[in-house]
Amino acid sequence: MNITNQGNLVTYQIFVDADAIPFKIREAIIRYSKRTEKRTLFVSNHFFKISKHPFVEQVFVEKQIDQADNHIVSLIQAKNLVITQDLLLAKQVLEKTGKVLNQYGEELLLSTVNEKLSFREFYSQMRDMTVETNANQKAYTNKDLEKFSNSLNNWKW
Repeated sequence: MNITNQGNLVTYQIFVDADAIPFKIREAIIRYSKRTEKRTLFVSNHFFKISKHPFVEQVFVEKQIDQADNHIVSLIQAKNLVITQDLLLAKQVLEKTGKVLNQYGEELLLSTVNEKLSFREFYSQMRDMTVETNANQKAYTNKDLEKFSNSLNNWKW
């Protein structure tokens, strides 16, 4: 992806769907970007403060449904890494031959995403029929952060 930044051409290697990721993950990504000099773009529809660094930038999009997702999809190239927990965004990225890492440090594949989307649709139908499901998301722990950080640190470019 190329963006003109003050007249210079900028190429990003990592895109972060920053609307819903925990603060601790943002910080881990920033540390990684600084250490490895991988250009990273945080995309969000709301303001949050990040550390200033030449390899870390952020962009704010309009507060409309899927606006951040659409922005990321419009910019990624093959083998760019997108960090997101949004399965629909993950599907779009993978279809453009990008790579996806979720907040638990799992690399998502198109087959996995399609399976998870099918389960999500099934649970949605069950809820609509008022059938009790046990699909609550667990709290994010320090162990989850460690797994994410290890996956990012071991990412094969």
